[in-house]
Amino acid sequence: MKTGFDYSPAGWWIYKDPNADLGYGCQWADWLTTAAGDTIVTSTWSASPDGLTLSDDPTKTRVVGTVAMVWISGGQAGVDYTVTNHVETEAGDKDDRSFIIRCRER
Repeated sequence: MKTGFDYSPAGWWIYKDPNADLGYGCQWADWLTTAAGDTIVTSTWSASPDGLTLSDDPTKTRVVGTVAMVWISGGQAGVDYTVTNHVETEAGDKDDRSFIIRCRER
């Protein structure tokens, strides 16, 4: 079974075991206006449907440079979850990026 992200017409997706407790991230470098020094000032995460646990521990869920990171655990085998990252920048720009976690026994 594949271990990295893959792309399909539905968007980016990755497999996750229900027992896995792992970090995931969204790379925002291509979107940020870094030449003007714009930076991410807030990053929030959500998942749908309910069932995944998104850590609020600031040592795990944080922004490192242009990457917004989140630690995710739980989930029910056989369920696909959409995980969304919403960011806001110092310049006031706002945007979302989403990926799919396909929760499967591995």
